[in-house]
Amino acid sequence: MRLSIVIPTKNEADNIAACLGAFRTRLDRHEIEVIVVDNASGDATRELARAGGARVVEQGPERCAQRNRGWREAQGDYVMFVDADMIVPEETQDEILAILSGAEPPDALYVRETRTGAGLRIKARNFERSFYNATAIDGLRVIRRERLEAVGGYDERLVACEDWDLDRRLLAAGARTALTARALLHNERRMTF
Repeated sequence: MRLSIVIPTKNEADNIAACLGAFRTRLDRHEIEVIVVDNASGDATRELARAGGARVVEQGPERCAQRNRGWREAQGDYVMFVDADMIVPEETQDEILAILSGAEPPDALYVRETRTGAGLRIKARNFERSFYNATAIDGLRVIRRERLEAVGGYDERLVACEDWDLDRRLLAAGARTALTARALLHNERRMTF
């Protein structure tokens, strides 16, 4: 079983090094591959991504097209979709790989998410998210590649809520899911009202 990480980017020079740094050990051991799908960034995103060990391809105009390009380029049996402002701690990676390598692995995984940053809104969003475990609000983050192929991936007509739409279509097609105990970190910096 091999895991491919797909990260859509657009001017993410401030975030991409930290995001990729979380995968460094597994990249160095060739246990995973990381594909950054860049949408014409005007900053150093692509250069930083290559320096961080990712394969970089270009695609636009929106996240759906970027994510679809990424999973179609991927060599893994499973694809994990991560945003550039997210960090997947090694312990969470360990859990994901253990679940996917188990005797009866699911078709897709919900990965818990903890928002990081400053401000009351971050605390409120984390409290709100505590009620969403394994729902379309979380969106399936790790998906068996053949399941993506079967449902056609992300709907490129959408510019928002594409992860919710894919989640619903995968479940309607009979995908078996699981939920991680550990979380990824989503850096929202400072969210204000």
